[in-house]
Amino acid sequence: MNWIDYRSLPQVGGITELFKDYVSEFKKVQQFYELDYQTLDNFGVRCEKIRSEYRLRYDINGILLRQNKDFG
Repeated sequence: MNWIDYRSLPQVGGITELFKDYVSEFKKVQQFYELDYQTLDNFGVRCEKIRSEYRLRYDINGILLRQNKDFG
């Protein structure tokens, strides 16, 4: 598999230093992000967070449907 080394790309066209640090030197920018995407453990943590948010959306959907019916 071929990988793109984003550090070798010019900044023109949307590749910013922040993005390069995010994908190549995460420690420089980790204070701005909740999780390090490169860590397998954090992948599971993020998946669980998405799953729990989805459950909340499902509950909210039911509440809004009932309210909509009640209000006509």
